Amino acid sequence: MRLAATNVRFLERDPATSTWRPEWLPETEAPIASVRRIEFRNHGRGALHGFGTGAVVGGIAGFAVGMSVPWSCDKDCRGMFVPLTTLGGALGFGLIGAAIGAAIGAPTTIEFDDAPSR
Repeated sequence: MRLAATNVRFLERDPATSTWRPEWLPETEAPIASVRRIEFRNHGRGALHGFGTGAVVGGIAGFAVGMSVPWSCDKDCRGMFVPLTTLGGALGFGLIGAAIGAAIGAPTTIEFDDAPSR
């Protein structure tokens, strides 16, 4: 997208093509006043959402594994391994979730309203 003084030039994805191999329609020009919203994917925010989701799921899975595995040591041994498996699961799944979220991206829409008349 390129903004000029009175118009905006942009590329639009051809809706007839697949999402994985998009083809683009020819560059289009429109007056700035006709732009009502801009939609795009924010990959940084998608990575944060993915990390958060993955960390929660991984933390729960790590806690469940830490509680269910019969550790072959003293009875107080579980108190050391459960936090480690919880942290390891949260970190591992969080990083996987961040990678997936960054690849997909979070849908973002910026909407423009006309300024009120005075």
